[in-house]
Amino acid sequence: MRLLAVLPPGQPVTAVVPLDASLSARLAALERFGRWRLGEALAGLRAPRLTPHKQRRIGMMLRAVDARAAGASHRQLAEALYSAPRVAAEPWKTSSLRDTTLRLARDGAVLVAHGYRRLLAL
Repeated sequence: MRLLAVLPPGQPVTAVVPLDASLSARLAALERFGRWRLGEALAGLRAPRLTPHKQRRIGMMLRAVDARAAGASHRQLAEALYSAPRVAAEPWKTSSLRDTTLRLARDGAVLVAHGYRRLLAL
């Protein structure tokens, strides 16, 4: 789904949905989008297949992509995600937070490179 122009609230929107193997996921996403446009609270509109853990991880992955694009190092990213004292508590080269941060950055880059449509399949 792609919004061709930013429209003020209440303005009608048209969606073109491909009739392919992802049709049911696309329609569910479109329904959530439509309900959101009508003002429903976002908390009740989460994708049913995304567990709270997956939702947090995807959010962290996208933060990692943004931070890396802005020139942040992996260590700076880890400090932003987990706090500087927690990152400093163990040697960076052997830190489990380093490994987690590298995976978040890598997986986030893959998600962005393959398009956000992949989220429909999660």
